Amino acid sequence: MSFEFLKSEWGIDLKPHGQTEIQSYAESTGKNHVKDYIKDADIRKLGVISSLPKDLARSPPSTVPPGQYLVQVIKIVDITQPARFQEDFEGGKWRLLNIELTDGEQKFKALEYVSVKNVGVHLPPGTKLLLWSTKEAPLKIRNAHLLLTPDTVEVLGGNVEKLVDSWKASKEVETNRLLWRTEGIKKTDKEDAAPPWTDFDIKKAPRVGGRESVIEAERAEWRKMGSSAHKEQASAAKEDGPTRAEVGAFQNEGQVKSQVASSAFAAAAPQGKGKGKSKSKEDGGGGKRGRRGNDWDDAGGEEKRAPVLGSTLASFIKSKDGATADEALAAFPDKAADAGGDWDAAWDAGGWGGGGGGGWS
Repeated sequence: MSFEFLKSEWGIDLKPHGQTEIQSYAESTGKNHVKDYIKDADIRKLGVISSLPKDLARSPPSTVPPGQYLVQVIKIVDITQPARFQEDFEGGKWRLLNIELTDGEQKFKALEYVSVKNVGVHLPPGTKLLLWSTKEAPLKIRNAHLLLTPDTVEVLGGNVEKLVDSWKASKEVETNRLLWRTEGIKKTDKEDAAPPWTDFDIKKAPRVGGRESVIEAERAEWRKMGSSAHKEQASAAKEDGPTRAEVGAFQNEGQVKSQVASSAFAAAAPQGKGKGKSKSKEDGGGGKRGRRGNDWDDAGGEEKRAPVLGSTLASFIKSKDGATADEALAAFPDKAADAGGDWDAAWDAGGWGGGGGGGWS
């Protein structure tokens, strides 16, 4: 079987594995059956070699050579619509279709330069188109887009099952999502709307006859079960004997004697409060003595104080012979006493270093 007619009529050739597939799965190797098989197949996987110029997406402004070229639709959108609705709605006579196509080897885009009646967003992916380029109506390329007119495009049809199923499922999801957002209801597979929401009204709630009697019967049953359970617990307690918490268990044991000494409960001696502000002797607080604890002995005697040296400078001074200043001063008469207790007079009378016969050496 020769596939040379595909080159002249559709501008394509088949790779060896594509020819083998058609011979194995087509109804026959006749011309029409071969064309029908190609229409319903994904030419990207069939092994099609196209005669279209390569790198159309980067092609400068030019014209496609005369001939016929088989292409497959990937997606069709109307760019005059909002992005959310470009694949679902058309703008009527003001529409502008942007079509993604493939020739089996490359992807490129085409623009509806003049309205084409049979082309629209209703065409599913996998649909086959036949592009024409003649001297009277050349197929132009501008800005990497093919400019389509009614004279340069023909719809061949075709149904690629996997692509169509995926396309329908996607459109159904978008439709349900749009209905949910706009109407607030969720459509089922059978296009049945969910029942409308109604607020609960107790006055409109269905009444059940004899409801009060049913409630009373349930309460009586619960009381009966509770009383029987209490009786069972009481009988079990009698069999097991008195519990640990019952008072009767300790009535015959007499008075409980304790072995704890009474001194264990004696009041502790008061302790100093450290930084307390009280100045009483009982609590030992207040002042500098309070910070050192209790300064009074336990027997209530005199105040315990650290030894204090003499209050005069002379108590720190020693004479040459080793005598303290107090011993040395004892040998001198008390000038202050002679002066009548007046220290100034005593100083005038002789001073420390006067001629009183004493003084420091």
